[in-house]
Amino acid sequence: ARLLASAPAAIAITCTTALQARSARGMVAAIRGEPALARCVVLLGGHLVLDVPQLPTQLGADGGACDGPLLGTMLRGLLARQQPAAV
Repeated sequence: ARLLASAPAAIAITCTTALQARSARGMVAAIRGEPALARCVVLLGGHLVLDVPQLPTQLGADGGACDGPLLGTMLRGLLARQQPAAV
């Protein structure tokens, strides 16, 4: 309830091992299925992304990276694309 009330611009999920991939997919699906989070950017990070770079999009996330600085750069780019164009 608090998450929905805060209307986050982004949610990051960590996925360190292959065993966590199924849970991460379920979390992404739950976020995508919640109307209040429709505009929320979903990112996947963690060591597993280093081994399988395409994993974030395969699990339904908007993107992902294996470390914080790369994830931050990706997030800034994705949020910038969501901004309405200046008139």
